[in-house]
Amino acid sequence: MRVRPEDPEILEALIRGQTEENEKVRTIEYQFRNGLQTILSMLSLQLGMEQTEPARSAVESVRRRIEVLSIVHDSQLEYDPAMIDLAKSIGEITRRIIQESGSLGPGVSLRCDSMPVPYSVALCLGFSAGELVANAIRHAWPEDRIRGTMEISLRSTVSGGRLTVSDDGRGMGSAPKGLGLTLAELMSEQIEGRFSILSEAGTVAVIDFPLG
Repeated sequence: MRVRPEDPEILEALIRGQTEENEKVRTIEYQFRNGLQTILSMLSLQLGMEQTEPARSAVESVRRRIEVLSIVHDSQLEYDPAMIDLAKSIGEITRRIIQESGSLGPGVSLRCDSMPVPYSVALCLGFSAGELVANAIRHAWPEDRIRGTMEISLRSTVSGGRLTVSDDGRGMGSAPKGLGLTLAELMSEQIEGRFSILSEAGTVAVIDFPLG
């Protein structure tokens, strides 16, 4: 619809309608963020009440995954809310998990290329990164986490991007993939990516994913 300069009432109505629409979006955003924080607070309370390690681990896993959702949502680009700053979200997810691991954690190297991606891609890769980092912290150094090292990298490739999480821990040996690695693989499949893992002197997990 084209508005002529001599149609001030129509122009005013359009501006008012857009303002009201923007206000609705901001309200929904606020309610969504507030809802996530409420859930996280409830899970933190439950975590403090659980007595057994399996129960605590289950609650912590759920809380971590909701935090990933919150972080990805907060990484929207200002100039295009439909796109996510993937480097920012991966970095924040890693820092949050290391911080909440309950120890000094391993030496962490984080190298991420700037990479704007659609929300759905960022969410799948965010969940995958969270599972891989948490899995390394829990299993790679069962007796001495402080001396371990971990590297998380996000790189642009000719065909898209590559997310790598590697550690110098004890490796998987003959152990089957647990839930964390299984979820990371499923999430990569959701975005038509390819998940691979090598576990010899340490563990290297790689997700190659398309863009565009």
